[in-house]
Amino acid sequence: PGMAGGSVGMSVANGNGVVGAGGLPLSALPFATGAGDAYTIAPRIMSIDQMSPNPVAISGLSGPQGSMDVLFDIHFNEVVRGLTRDNFDLMTVNAEGSEIMPMGASGVLDLGTGMDYRVTVKVKGTGKVALRMKDSTGVRDTENHPLLSLPYISPYYLIAPRVLSIAAATANPSPTQTASYTVTFSEAVTGLTAANFALTVVSGPAGAAITSVSGSGAIWTVGVNFGASTGRVALRLATGSTVKDSDDVAVATSTLPFVGETYQIMPRVVTLNVVGGAVTAETSISYRVTFSEAVTGVTVSNLQVASNMTFVLDPSGPQVATINRVTGSGTTWTVRLNLPEGGGTVTLS
Repeated sequence: PGMAGGSVGMSVANGNGVVGAGGLPLSALPFATGAGDAYTIAPRIMSIDQMSPNPVAISGLSGPQGSMDVLFDIHFNEVVRGLTRDNFDLMTVNAEGSEIMPMGASGVLDLGTGMDYRVTVKVKGTGKVALRMKDSTGVRDTENHPLLSLPYISPYYLIAPRVLSIAAATANPSPTQTASYTVTFSEAVTGLTAANFALTVVSGPAGAAITSVSGSGAIWTVGVNFGASTGRVALRLATGSTVKDSDDVAVATSTLPFVGETYQIMPRVVTLNVVGGAVTAETSISYRVTFSEAVTGVTVSNLQVASNMTFVLDPSGPQVATINRVTGSGTTWTVRLNLPEGGGTVTLS
């Protein structure tokens, strides 16, 4: 009966070759079954072929750390083959320049099931982007059927704001203990505070601190006090959950932390003190000079002596203090002065 449903019966159509015990042939032919002897056949399903493979979902998610990629995952209702990036295009709003990236020979990543694929999009701009499956050229299911119900468009993916740069806004190397950074975002944001930032002291002791955050829109200024820090200090945007654009989308976590330009802190004099008492009857005196970090090249030419002598015992001798020698290394140096015989004050700078 094949795939049919209904009933089937049997009949004796002829008596060719059939004889009785007396050698007589059959009579009263044909002979059929009665109505009650018919066999009823129930209909049954032999197979069903899905004639229209289709995409049933396209969803976007953030790409790997450090990238501005969006990963669009496409799910089909059955196994398909032959999918390439040419089957897709993008719909953008304020995201012109976004593009589908090549991945392997086809430009589309098979996630292993034959029903799930991934398309990577490098986004640009500040708006939103959607992936559209525009046609089924070359795409077939296992029965060689093409896709129907196209085009199929994903929901829009809102592009998160991101940091474009953190640049030194004052002289670098810094001759002072304070400096500022200019922080530029891809679009206007709100909610930026000092708590979103952190400082990295690349070398030297800790002590640097963020003192202020000001600005609005896409450009902000961050003030830094280096404190006792030496060497190099860098500002980084460490967290961005509170920093959002006008669509209430927070800074892309895949771009964080974002480390800005490094400030080179110039060495500076920390102390300059007389060794021993401030009053002396000696003909020489020493000063100790302490720097913020190890230095080289300190000579007499870097120093200056000022004398204010109220009287001199030996008019024929020296009338002012003079530098005798400079010794030391690293952060600590000693300057030896020759003093005139008399009274007054001496200052070293």
